[in-house]
Amino acid sequence: RAGNPDAQYYLSRALEFCEDVNRSYFSRHGQPLNLDQAMQYAVRMHWRVEVVQIAYKRCHELNNRDTSELGTAQQWLASATEAGQPLAESETAFKLLTQGVLEQFARAGAVPTSIHDPSTVVADPRKLLYKAVQSREPEVLLEIGESYSLLNPNDPDSDVVRYAWMLLACERGLDCTVSSEFLNDGCYAWDSSCDFATS
Repeated sequence: RAGNPDAQYYLSRALEFCEDVNRSYFSRHGQPLNLDQAMQYAVRMHWRVEVVQIAYKRCHELNNRDTSELGTAQQWLASATEAGQPLAESETAFKLLTQGVLEQFARAGAVPTSIHDPSTVVADPRKLLYKAVQSREPEVLLEIGESYSLLNPNDPDSDVVRYAWMLLACERGLDCTVSSEFLNDGCYAWDSSCDFATS
């Protein structure tokens, strides 16, 4: 697992993204779906077929091979985080905060909800975010905004703060155009507010 922390982080991103794609669009009741079947299912569910096509284009080669020799997304993210990669630190902090919230719900008697990609890192998420923000990477600023409500659950202005961090990330160089990866990655097949036709 030793090596380039940037490569470790982006490999973790690719593996996690394609795992999510496969689980969301190309698997039903434990059975795999090919592209035609996934598109037919999308039509029945009134999902955006374009999103399924984009997901297939990006991930079908990876999802059709044995990736066991590559390791898991969690392992690569942990390696990158431990090496001090800022984007990995901020993403790990977000995952740890999310896990903490779910554990609180479970202790309060709510039905436990598992997440598919729990962090394997043991660390203080606030310290990770503090370290990460020193890089001033726009993607880190965006992740801090996403983490704010988890850090400050009682703040009634958490949405305003989140959008402020988002704006700062855009001003610092994040591609925030209508065709950007940032916006398109937030568009799911069932999200009618995303209009690829006008992107």
